[in-house]
Amino acid sequence: ERNAHIPAEVVDFRLQASFTGITNRSISGTNCHSILFSKASEHVSRPRAPAGQSLAREELRPILFWPKGGSEASPDMATKFGFSILGTFNRWRPEAMEVEEPGVYGFTVTLGETRWERFQIALDGDLMRVLHPYLPEAGRVSPAAGPEAALQILSWMIDGRTPTKPKDLESLAAPAAPAPGAKAIVPDSFEFKNPAAEIGDRFRVRLRVRGRWKMVDWERLPEEPDGSQNVKSRARAADFQVVGSWNLFEPQVLKPAPQTPGVYQREVSIPVDGEHYFHLLRNSDWGQAICPDLDGTRVPGSARISTWDQIHNFRHWSFRCVAGDVFRVTFQRVVELGLDEMKVSWEKIAENSPVPKDLLELHTRKKYFVKFQWTNWEEQMYQMHWTGHRFQLFIELNELAKTSFRIYEEGNLQRCIYPGSEAAELQGPRREPDENSGLAWTIGSEEDRPRPFSRYEIELHMNEGSPASVSWVPLTRAEGLEEAAARGFFVAWLPTAG
Repeated sequence: ERNAHIPAEVVDFRLQASFTGITNRSISGTNCHSILFSKASEHVSRPRAPAGQSLAREELRPILFWPKGGSEASPDMATKFGFSILGTFNRWRPEAMEVEEPGVYGFTVTLGETRWERFQIALDGDLMRVLHPYLPEAGRVSPAAGPEAALQILSWMIDGRTPTKPKDLESLAAPAAPAPGAKAIVPDSFEFKNPAAEIGDRFRVRLRVRGRWKMVDWERLPEEPDGSQNVKSRARAADFQVVGSWNLFEPQVLKPAPQTPGVYQREVSIPVDGEHYFHLLRNSDWGQAICPDLDGTRVPGSARISTWDQIHNFRHWSFRCVAGDVFRVTFQRVVELGLDEMKVSWEKIAENSPVPKDLLELHTRKKYFVKFQWTNWEEQMYQMHWTGHRFQLFIELNELAKTSFRIYEEGNLQRCIYPGSEAAELQGPRREPDENSGLAWTIGSEEDRPRPFSRYEIELHMNEGSPASVSWVPLTRAEGLEEAAARGFFVAWLPTAG
């Protein structure tokens, strides 16, 4: 026997497939009963793969929104000051949304020179309480997840470049072909078309909250009667940075060239011989990387903005050089008649120049790597980042809420650092101990009060150039994790748009 459920509100199906019976009784005495079978699209749930662990399921609700509400809103949705929006158009700094009517909050976004903008929504402007879509680059008419401390990669995207359908809804809008003789009935309540837009065009973003349901939508606003030129002037000016291997990809600001609008330049010193790589950023945003079409190209030329994720790494320009060389990197951007043209070039302007001491130390300082044990020890190592005071690595726990780790000097198995019998005692660098020896630090003990998907910063403290102590602290905010993930010192499951 199975439990019966008589719903008083809309509910989700417990299984991915189901039979549903519909009975009709007419006043003439004719009765009809239809049995329907349906299977939810694979896009209804997506695999979530935390670092080093098997897949867990992260549910996406097949019902996007219920306008009449249903159930009480969860306590974590309570606000004192309302909702704020943050995104690429305001450098991810929260701005208050307007109350249009009870349960509806709006904000007008003006498209910048990229003709696309990404955004999230924060409760009370708190970056620890962010609403976000379930998938990256989500389109309009999308359910909202959260609130929680979410990375910017999970954001909605207003894309004015080409007509598109939201990737997470496309399969639901196009059902499988019906059986011969059957008629398919497709709901047409929502319009998925997203027409091309121009720089300066305005979109009204709305958050709708009804009980436990919350959804984000937007619409394109008509041009204002005072003329499009006044509207386009509202697109916010951008700045640009170069990130290169000569300083281990720390962003350096490009300065506007005097008397040449749209041209930005930066002189960079080369500390060591060899091949060096670089790309650019817009507004210091690692989700807006300016890259070549071909990775590793040595030919100056056109560029385009790319979004980073775990699958699609950054593409770089490259050039060979020797220590003491000085190069000038030049970025030119021209936006005219709806076309956005970007070009990157570089030239050597000096040789045998003195290399700054701190820049040289970045390449001569010893490097340290971390290896983790989830259910088993991983083969992969993750390089720690030098902050100027200590080495650090960020980690997100998986559903086990526990992991052990060791540290390796220069990634060498014969130069392992691990705890001794006393908590504060360090052993090594020496040959790594047996995997089952228990000689490793563990995050997720009872004193840590761990929860699945909690985030921590692992710290390796140095004393006169040698490892002195190891510690870890829970993270209470998400700032900096986007850059850490892009540069490879955040170990976590991250979603992809593809």
